[in-house]
Amino acid sequence: MTAEGAVTLVFNGYDDDPRELESIPEVREWFAKLFKAWPYWSFFASRIDQTVPLVLTCLMSGETVAGEPGMVGWEFDGDKLKPLLFEMFGYQNELIERFRSWLASRSRSNLIRWGSVRM
Repeated sequence: MTAEGAVTLVFNGYDDDPRELESIPEVREWFAKLFKAWPYWSFFASRIDQTVPLVLTCLMSGETVAGEPGMVGWEFDGDKLKPLLFEMFGYQNELIERFRSWLASRSRSNLIRWGSVRM
């Protein structure tokens, strides 16, 4: 599955906004709609860059907090993270099972076609 971890989310148009992306209501709403419409996003999200942390912070209620000088973070209820992760992993597992079923059906289909050609 070469698409696993291949998607990086990049946003344009907020460079002049002093708020972090997770603090912008329109961005948070977009992520909520994405997750509702396509809950399999986490399978495809890059694990090398900040795509997964960005999406998680946009899906979790919280607030911006000051960190080290020049840095900010996102404070949220850690007890709510675990159920969200389990939900995401459930969708990932569903996607993988669907793909395996599809592959198996294609393999059977090819065997049947090849078998009928030999006859």
